[in-house]
Amino acid sequence: MSEQGHNPGGGTVTTGSQPIPRITLHAFMDKAVDRENLAAACKDRRMIRVTSEIHEGSVATASEFYSDQPTPNLLLVDVPQDREQAFTYLQTLAEACDPGTQVVVVGTLNDVAIYREFMRQGVSEYLVSPVSPVQFVETIANIYSNPGSQPLGKVHCFAGVKGGVGSSAIAHNVAWHLAETLGESTVILDLDLAFGTLGLNFNYEGGKGITEALLEPDRLDDVLLERLLYKATDKLQLFTSPASLDSGFDPAPKALEKVLDVVKANFAHIVVDLPHTWSSWARGVVMASDEIVLSLLPDLASLRNCKNLNDYLVGLRPNDPAPRLVLNMTEAPKRPEIPLREIVEAIGAEPACILSYDNLLFGTAANNGQMVSEVDAKNKNSLALLELASLLARRGASASSSAKDTSPLAPLKALLKGLKA
Repeated sequence: MSEQGHNPGGGTVTTGSQPIPRITLHAFMDKAVDRENLAAACKDRRMIRVTSEIHEGSVATASEFYSDQPTPNLLLVDVPQDREQAFTYLQTLAEACDPGTQVVVVGTLNDVAIYREFMRQGVSEYLVSPVSPVQFVETIANIYSNPGSQPLGKVHCFAGVKGGVGSSAIAHNVAWHLAETLGESTVILDLDLAFGTLGLNFNYEGGKGITEALLEPDRLDDVLLERLLYKATDKLQLFTSPASLDSGFDPAPKALEKVLDVVKANFAHIVVDLPHTWSSWARGVVMASDEIVLSLLPDLASLRNCKNLNDYLVGLRPNDPAPRLVLNMTEAPKRPEIPLREIVEAIGAEPACILSYDNLLFGTAANNGQMVSEVDAKNKNSLALLELASLLARRGASASSSAKDTSPLAPLKALLKGLKA
């Protein structure tokens, strides 16, 4: 929170995908809106490890309750508007608190002097009611973040809304642009253990990297990770699947969580190539991602599945960006397709990227083990994939405005704009 005590109302969480540690959280709050918003925050994907109890009451109630009870790791309490009363109750509560308990105070006064006084009393944070679910998540995440730790990478999950929509090729090309064009350290995880194409698309044979990590996740550390990865370029590394029928197993959710935690500590961007499945482990990967990219074709099955998936994910991830949509293989010769306008109306969202059918470009790249920009960097599909990579590399409202100014396509857009004028 800023010293002005400003509470943003809504928006998306910007703390990244790292879950908050396994802590116990208790809250005593008078206002129903704050209790409801905290309950909503506790359903956020970052709070999955948190055990919470939310009570009606205030700091006075909490002081009495914990006179003979152990205190949780984190305690959120309402304080009265009267400053002397608030500090008196906080002093009583402080005497009852166990060492290590963090206290967050929720008040009604939006004043920098009040904020500083509460901070001098030793509270972890002062929030002004009403507090949004996003602000609750941000505050708790900031309390338990390690200021000296290495920044965590962002997870971008690519999934097709049905089979054969080209999601893997899109994921690999976007990852290549993140690394080679935008200069970001990037890793691709191929989670299609039996039929993955990551090795083929980068002209690499061999390697059981991702399988070894998933079978023995407790052994995975920075040293082993380096041994299991294939270095495609200076900035891009691959976590390939064996693409063998003997290796087609369902990864354990805990193993996936461990692998992602280790990888996030070593790369700025993690591109997850998810096979077309809706098993529990796949849902877990999707829900834990910072960004979700859904690929679809301009046909009826894609439209139905994408509508269902988009609505489902937006409903379950209210504090995260909506999935980005990639409309692939448009303008295919002699193939009827649903018009873009009808797709947008049905799904309720504009595609972030539209790729036209180009069998020669994508076929040549696939057969040569290359990315499409290596075959033809000026092709409109190559430029569209670069633009999608630029969107994923910059997040939030300020990022969007920044992307307008700093996008690699900015000079081309300016030239086109000048020609139109």
